[in-house]
Amino acid sequence: MKTGVILKCVILLLTVSIAILTQAAGPGATLAGDGAGAPRIGTYDSRFVAVAYGNSPDFKARIQEMKTERNEAAAAGDTERVKELEKLGPWLQERLHMQGFGNLPVDDILAGREQMLAEVAQEAGVDIIVAGVAWQAEGVETVDVSIAIGRKLGCTEDLKTMFEEIKAAPPVELPYDFGDE
Repeated sequence: MKTGVILKCVILLLTVSIAILTQAAGPGATLAGDGAGAPRIGTYDSRFVAVAYGNSPDFKARIQEMKTERNEAAAAGDTERVKELEKLGPWLQERLHMQGFGNLPVDDILAGREQMLAEVAQEAGVDIIVAGVAWQAEGVETVDVSIAIGRKLGCTEDLKTMFEEIKAAPPVELPYDFGDE
């Protein structure tokens, strides 16, 4: 009974995800495969995506903007804003660490990057991209697209070595709540 419910949930999740990916890819988008077989599933290691993002131009620019805003607020005497930014900076760093070394989801990193993910999917020939697969049926092909995502994020580090190092280390346990109310 429980296996049947889980299988139905997996099928529903895949169906909804493929529909969302097709919409994100734009009008006229189709599945990557030829439609004759099972869908190809793109997977990514969320820890790798977080580390790649932490080394990306977007993240570095975000941190620089926060530093600039903090300095401007301090110069203007806006102590409330300075306090907010001084609290936000360490919180973002801790969150990124828990994403990069634990299993905290990277939804915030991938938010607004649907077109980028659609490009990764098309280039990899996959029908859907998910954070990981807990189980899959025989005949379902998975393709790891972690490095492609890292490249699209603009990370210029040695992605293959970074990926291998992250995969070799087990994720750390999340010790506390981040207070993301």
